[in-house]
Amino acid sequence: QSPVPIGAFQHASLDFSTKMAGHLTDITFAVEAEMELQSGEVITVVLPEFGGASKTCIMTTSEPPGVFGLANWTADDHSLRVMVMADVVTTLQRVVAMVPSESGIQLPETGLQREHPFLISTNAVAGTVLPTPLTEFPIVGALLSSCAKYHLDDDSRPCSLSLQDSGSPAYSLGNANKL
Repeated sequence: QSPVPIGAFQHASLDFSTKMAGHLTDITFAVEAEMELQSGEVITVVLPEFGGASKTCIMTTSEPPGVFGLANWTADDHSLRVMVMADVVTTLQRVVAMVPSESGIQLPETGLQREHPFLISTNAVAGTVLPTPLTEFPIVGALLSSCAKYHLDDDSRPCSLSLQDSGSPAYSLGNANKL
């Protein structure tokens, strides 16, 4: 029995057109596979905590054109599956897939932290890639709670306003909120 080939992705990245927690967004991922990809094979990107109802037959665009075809979003396991349409994607060829916001997929309400557990995998015959962390993506902040209070002076006139909020990721020196 011959050994099962193992594949890998180089320079896998993920990006979003809208970087606002809880909003619909285009999803773009770019990869370079260390093995060939063939028509009918699937790249799966797991997007934990993303929202939106399951949907099949999502039209994608790709660079180079025609590399990817339809995508499916499964809300239960937060997985986006994109099918290869090109006859062959050569080893280390950079390919990009864009899934439009019309797919209904939403960024997490709590935003994206640096440690967000994205995974990417493929069922490629030339080399299966088991779920592998995808670490190149933008951080998306979220306002988790906020409170505004005004204080009155002895003549019942407003004299001060205090604002309090908490965000994700946590604020650090130099962060600012605009009113």
